[in-house]
Amino acid sequence: MRAGALTIVGDSTGDATVALGAVAGTVDAVTNATLALATVDLPTSAVDANTPFSQSSSTLSITSSAVTHAYTLAFTWNGTSTSNNDEAAIRMGLAGTPAGVTADDYPGVGARTAANDGHRVTVTSTIISAPEPAPAALVALGLVALALRGRRARD
Repeated sequence: MRAGALTIVGDSTGDATVALGAVAGTVDAVTNATLALATVDLPTSAVDANTPFSQSSSTLSITSSAVTHAYTLAFTWNGTSTSNNDEAAIRMGLAGTPAGVTADDYPGVGARTAANDGHRVTVTSTIISAPEPAPAALVALGLVALALRGRRARD
């Protein structure tokens, strides 16, 4: 999931833009559409905009018969904020420090806090062991095999 806010503070000409690109997610360097998130942006004409976003993807289930396996998850996206005279910021959990700039100050829209914004990945695992045959079933299978073998020997 990723959460935050896109903010524009119109100080003069309304020339600010801000956008957060789509997320591409990979598992062991193979792109997986389940981990993707859509682009979030504000129109160029937006003046004094404070737009929160909270996105999450579906649960990804991986089934493997390997005894051990380390998975590598990677997420990539880009963000842009531009302006000649106004202020534009992407709030993603880090407060900015430029002097005289307020677009990235916390708290933001909806009383946002730096601790609640950002990119988070929750990983859980469920290990399901394959049932082993019961000893009684193995003995019974062995007796059936011996009986069949004995029958073929008589024929």
